[in-house]
Amino acid sequence: MDPKIIAAMELLNAAAKEKKEEMQKMISEKYDYLKETLVENPKDLVKENPWWAAGGLALSVLTAGIVFFLLQSQRK
Repeated sequence: MDPKIIAAMELLNAAAKEKKEEMQKMISEKYDYLKETLVENPKDLVKENPWWAAGGLALSVLTAGIVFFLLQSQRK
């Protein structure tokens, strides 16, 4: 392969890695509060606003019902 093409591909690869790390850092910093709230303190979230828990449970049950219905209809 042409050395210029190889050099250009290496440059693109390096830029992609740099942007990937930059995006991961930005997302990590931006969503730290959300992660802390949902993963580390879920009981506090439910105590402050129980409707989130009820809504999540309802959505989970609805999703499971739809999946069950689709699987049953495919068997017939």
